[in-house]
Formats: sequence, structure tokens, C-alpha cells
Amino acid sequence: MSVDPCDVLAKVFTALDRRDPEAIEGLLGADVVLVDEVSRRWLRGSAEVAAQLYGILAATSFVESRLSDLHSRPLGSDAVLVTGWLDQSYRLDGQDQTISAPLSACLEHQQGSWRLISLHAVPLVEKQD
Repeated sequence: MSVDPCDVLAKVFTALDRRDPEAIEGLLGADVVLVDEVSRRWLRGSAEVAAQLYGILAATSFVESRLSDLHSRPLGSDAVLVTGWLDQSYRLDGQDQTISAPLSACLEHQQGSWRLISLHAVPLVEKQD
């Protein structure tokens, strides 16, 4: 387990920025769950996540993700919680979007490597004066 789980999470977003769904799929656990900001719902299982991912990337012409303030802590012997911040810009269906969101992810050591099993990053609402 010498690979840092934060590095695996960074690889997920690097693959997203490259718009490479196959690379992302290779980093996901079979029972992955994540919040999809675009459809505003939970996605459960690798098949549902992959279907949404391919659809979104087909409609996306640009993605740039910046992770910061990443911290990890063990959750037993084979799971890790990673928290941090995600700043992301993308163009979906011709519309430019920018988000800034707290991020939490859980990775589990499966089949000899860290796999993403949960991802939650929901943009914060702008402060109202």
C-alpha cells in the first residue's frame, strides 16, 4: 500500500481533465458511489457512474480541475478518507461553469491498489449579503 491515496484521487481528476473515461473507470471500485453535480443526484455502482461519466464527457469540451488542501486519514487497515478542496472549470453544452467545493473521498485497497469508492463534492452557495 505504498501509493498515496491522495495521488490516486489526483489521477482521477487528471483523467477527467483529459476527458479519459476509461482511465477513470480503472480507478473506481465496483461499488463506487458519488454525487453528480450535473444531474444533482447520487450515482451508485460502476455501471451507473460510467454511463453518466461518458454522457457528461461527450457534452463537455473543456475541463480543468485543481485540488488543494488534501489530507488523508486511515479508516481501518484498508480504507482511507481524503478531504480537500476542488476548484473546477468546465464547458458543458457550450456553457462555461466554475465551481468551488469542499471534497471528501473514500478509497479502499482492492485487488492490490487503491480504488475510489465514494466521492462527494458539492459546490457551496454564494454568500448572501
